[in-house]
Amino acid sequence: MNARDKAIKDGIERDLLKYSQEQGPLIGISGSNKLSSLSSQFVDSIRRVNYVRQIGSREISPGRADPTHDLFDPLKAAELYRRRGDLDEACWLVFLSTHFGKHYPTGWTLMRNIYGALGETPWRWENAAIDPDILGDWIAVNYGRIRVLPGQFGNHRKYESIRPGARSFTGKVIASYVRWVTEYEGHDKLIERALTEGENPKGAFRWLYREMNVARFGRLAKFDFLAMLGKLGLANIEPDSTYLVGTKGPLKGARLLYGGSSSANISPSELDRKLINLSEFIGVGMQEMEDALCNWQKSPSKYKKFRG
Repeated sequence: MNARDKAIKDGIERDLLKYSQEQGPLIGISGSNKLSSLSSQFVDSIRRVNYVRQIGSREISPGRADPTHDLFDPLKAAELYRRRGDLDEACWLVFLSTHFGKHYPTGWTLMRNIYGALGETPWRWENAAIDPDILGDWIAVNYGRIRVLPGQFGNHRKYESIRPGARSFTGKVIASYVRWVTEYEGHDKLIERALTEGENPKGAFRWLYREMNVARFGRLAKFDFLAMLGKLGLANIEPDSTYLVGTKGPLKGARLLYGGSSSANISPSELDRKLINLSEFIGVGMQEMEDALCNWQKSPSKYKKFRG
């Protein structure tokens, strides 16, 4: 851990202890090992969020937006399209990256194969939005070719499928997303509506979260997708809470923190309120809070590095 991260870690530890003394006991960090483990997870989470936010200030190779290129990276591609003023394509790439996920060790290969149309004309937003079912139909026709190629869904999306007829068929997910966005005549008007309804970045996030009726996009996928739009500067939104209802890891972490046990009898809504207060007290965003608690509960007494 470098000096900068060490300073952040030490500051978070001081703030957590101060909060525990002044606002109410954080039973889960009663031991020094648990406090150190949690603060280290916060450092990792902050670093991950900052990495994405800094994409906009860096030089980006055009290959990042080319699905036929080994350099392809949908998040960096989204930034390139943002710079070109193409918000639709940028948001579309973020959606696809959330749906397919980044698999270890095959990376973005599955998304590359489908978004890149197996080397033909890429399925950019302008093509996919013509008809909500058009990309799903293409996947069905080309399923035999795609399934034998390298590339898998990311860990958070491991129950999704590109098999036609499956309940979790990707075509259904894409079709419902296209319908949702085109109902508002594009991403720009959808985001504009959210900011009008929500009145501020946190309210806009909450409105989008509630309005995002996309197949197979539950709590985690919606949270990740919307948070990424904010981090990349595609929408002026930010999470207003950790949205614990429907979670597993973050909820266990919050219960452990406040109740001393991952199965403590504390409701998600009560914990959400507590975490909003804690977030403001220690100066950490809600996404960093959610991510850190999720990873911390996996190994509360001994720090372990996780990918996300």
